Amino acid sequence: MKILLVGGGITSALTGMCLRKLLPDCNISLWDKARGAGGRMATTRCSLNPSCTADLGAQYITTTEEYMKANGDVYNHLISEGILEPLKCHVIGMRHQDNTKNFVVPNGTSFLVKNILQQAKINETKFSHHVSSIDLEDGRWIVETKTGEKDYFDVVVLTMPVPQLFLLEGSVKRSIQSLAEPLNTVTYSARYVLVLFYLENINENWGAQYIDNNPIFRYVSIDNIRRNQPENLCAVVLHSTVSFGAKHIEDSIPDMEKVLVSQAKVLFPNWPEPKAVKCHKWRYSQVTNTYPDAPGCVLVSSSAPLVIGGDAFAGSKFDNCIQSSKSICQKVVEALEVGKLFQDITDRSVKPTLDMRHSPSTKQRLAESRVVNRCLSIWQAANIHACVFLFIAHIKVNEYLCYSQYEQLLGKQHMCEDVYLLIGELVRQLDHRM
Repeated sequence: MKILLVGGGITSALTGMCLRKLLPDCNISLWDKARGAGGRMATTRCSLNPSCTADLGAQYITTTEEYMKANGDVYNHLISEGILEPLKCHVIGMRHQDNTKNFVVPNGTSFLVKNILQQAKINETKFSHHVSSIDLEDGRWIVETKTGEKDYFDVVVLTMPVPQLFLLEGSVKRSIQSLAEPLNTVTYSARYVLVLFYLENINENWGAQYIDNNPIFRYVSIDNIRRNQPENLCAVVLHSTVSFGAKHIEDSIPDMEKVLVSQAKVLFPNWPEPKAVKCHKWRYSQVTNTYPDAPGCVLVSSSAPLVIGGDAFAGSKFDNCIQSSKSICQKVVEALEVGKLFQDITDRSVKPTLDMRHSPSTKQRLAESRVVNRCLSIWQAANIHACVFLFIAHIKVNEYLCYSQYEQLLGKQHMCEDVYLLIGELVRQLDHRM
C-alpha cells in the first residue's frame, strides 16, 4: 500500500503520524514544492550565521484544556520531549482568554513539523517536488511533477491551499472542478513578513507586541526572547497588517522589503542596523473562511482514495490541523476498508455457491449484479456510508443463498423471490435516504 502526502506542512505531518499508527505496514511518501518541511510553520536562517533563526509563520500555539485532553496523543509527546514550552515572555496587546494556554517551539516551529514527520516514519521524503498532474490509471494514481518525475500510489492526500488545487492537471482536475462551488467559499488572508537579523541583543521589556494604528505592521517579536531562548542570537520578526498584504500581494518582494525596512526604522529608531534582512510573502497566510461546515477534509475519490484536507477544511489553529489530520485518516481507512469489502463481495459473487439446494438462478444473479453495480457507482461518488449500507446488504444476500439456516431464521419458503425483494427494498430505502 503506497500513500502519497502532497504538502510538507503540519497537517501532512500529523496525517502521516496518524496513518502510521492505523496502517503500520503502509509505505508513506511525502512530496512538497518547498525546499524543506514546515509549510506555514517555516523557520528561516540568517545567511551570515545559520545558527541565528526566526519563525516566518506561526508564532505560538494557543489551545485549551479541552483540546489538550482530546488531542493528548499529540500534546503529551510534544511537551514531554520539550518540543513545546509555555510562552513566558511579556506580549503587549495579547488578548488573554480564560482556559487558554500558549506554547512556543524553542527550536523553531519547523522543528515541530520535522519531529512529527519523524514519528510518522515517512519512507520517502522529496522536497522541491512540485506536483502538477494526478491521473487515475488502472485503479491507482499516477502523480507527476513539473519536472516530469512520476510514480504510482494507491492513496493520495492533498493539503495544499485551495487555489493550488485548481492548478492540478489530469483526471483529478474534473473531480476538483465538481467541488468548485464550496471550494470557492474558502478565503485566505495575505501578509508580508520582515526578518531583521541583528546577531546581538535588543534590549526591550517585552518579547512580542501587537501594534495598533499602524498602516503597515500589526505584530513584532524579538524571536529569541519569544522562544524562551534569550541566550541565542537575536532576530526580529515583523508581520504586516492583513489589509497591507492584500493591497500589495502582487508587488515584488524586493520592492516590499524596502518599504518594510523603512517603516521598521520609523517604529524602532533606536535599534541598530541589522546585519541581514529577509522579506517573505505569505499569499495564503491564514484561512479566514473555511469550507462549508469545516468537515476537516473531503473525500474526492473512494475507489482509489484521494482526500483533500488541511486548514481550509478546519481552520488555521494547531488544533484545527489535528482535527483535519484525524478526519483525513478516518476517510482513508474507511475507503480502504470499503474497497477491500467490495473486492471480497465481487470475488464471492462469481464463485459457485456451496449449498446446491440454493444454487443461484439468473434472476438471483441479476439481483446481485444490480447491487454490486449500485455499490460501485455510489462508492466512486464517494458516498461511503451509503455504500457500506449496500455492501452489508449484499453480504447478507450471499449468506442467504449459501446457508439454509437463514431460511429458517426468516421463516421463508421461497428464498429466491424474497432475496430479490429484499434487495429492491434496500435500494429504495437508500434512494430515500440520499
